[in-house]
Order: sequence, then C-alpha cells, then structure tokens
Amino acid sequence: MKTFGQRVRTARLQRGWTQKELANASGLTQSAIGNYEKEWRTDPTSAALLKLASALSVTPEWLQQGPQQGRNSPSSKTACPGTQVQARAWPFTRIHPKEIEALSTTERQLLEALIETFIRHSRPPR
Repeated sequence: MKTFGQRVRTARLQRGWTQKELANASGLTQSAIGNYEKEWRTDPTSAALLKLASALSVTPEWLQQGPQQGRNSPSSKTACPGTQVQARAWPFTRIHPKEIEALSTTERQLLEALIETFIRHSRPPR
C-alpha cells in the first residue's frame, strides 16, 4: 500500500467497517473518510490523523508513511490490531486527544515546542 488513502481503506476493511462506521468511531465525517480513500484529500490534519489511527488501532506513523509490512501494519500476518498497537497511537495516559484539539493553534504550537524541547534535552548526549 503506497498511499494514505489505501492504508485507511485497508485498515477499515480489515475491521469490517463501512465508511460510516469509521466516521462514527473516529469523529470525522463520512465524506472526509471517502475523500481520504479516493485520494481527493491526501494530507490529514494532525487531529484527523490521530482520530483515524486511534479508531483503526494502528499508529499514526503507519497511516501517514506506511512502513513496510511491520508490526503496526494491519495487513501483517503477525499483527492483530489490538491494545498493544492502539496504546501506541496516543502516548499520553492522563490527557485525552480532545483536550489537545480544544487548544488554539497558538497553544498547540507552544505545546509542541515544549514537548520537542523536553525530548531534545532528555536524551543522553551522543
């Protein structure tokens, strides 16, 4: 699967869902799901990406870039979309994605910069 839309469709079909069911599970509209799958929209917002990944129990990275048939790929024979993969889709245990979505663009940018700085300074020097 080469494209974002193909990965969304594959993961959705493997769960046995219609576009409407994925829309309900993700909080997106059915037309947005259809547009992604038809490649009419190819660059989801980060919020939409997180919603889709969470609903489909895959990682955002797999949806966005599609690494080769790895553990997070729903088409991998050894992978079974479930709690292990789903837990990786949202890394925070005390913050719900909706709380992040409720922030203004400026607040989200500030939060992203703060997290980036924290990670950069938390790594041991090489």
